Amino acid sequence: LNTYLGYVNSVYVGIRNTNRSVYVGDRAGESNAATYQDNTAVGFEAARYNSSGYENTVVGKSAMGAANSTAFRNTAVGFYAGAYMTSGSANTLVGRLAANAITTGSSNVVIGKDAATAITTGSLNVAIGAGTTLSITDSSQIAIGYGATTSGGSALALGASASAAANCMDIRFGGSYRDWE
Repeated sequence: LNTYLGYVNSVYVGIRNTNRSVYVGDRAGESNAATYQDNTAVGFEAARYNSSGYENTVVGKSAMGAANSTAFRNTAVGFYAGAYMTSGSANTLVGRLAANAITTGSSNVVIGKDAATAITTGSLNVAIGAGTTLSITDSSQIAIGYGATTSGGSALALGASASAAANCMDIRFGGSYRDWE
């Protein structure tokens, strides 16, 4: 149930001892153990250190590749998307450097170039838009819009350059804003 192409240090399509997984690219899925299955990784070092993660879909240079070891059921698409994930699950990360520092956070949705690049352990967050920023470890944050920022859990920042602290909202329309606590 595997497909192989290329020399060990060149290109993998599939990899020795995998179970229903496909790896395409130099060092993609290089550390995958035989018992972990249903991974797809495309790109140089994509899911490189995925030793026991499963059901991951990874596309892009070093996407989920720098530290991934047990992460499962993630989708990471983009250059270095989710690059340092170690055990997070059920994340959807799309865009160049999308949540690239995330380590153990789960159930996050991050879409956009340079979106949520600082988050590490937070879960249940949504960041949509280029340059959105979430608090590093907090959960239940929503930042939508170019440069929208949250700085604590249960915060909502909606609109370009909106900024919300923990348990607060900032909604901006056409340059004006309204803050709620």
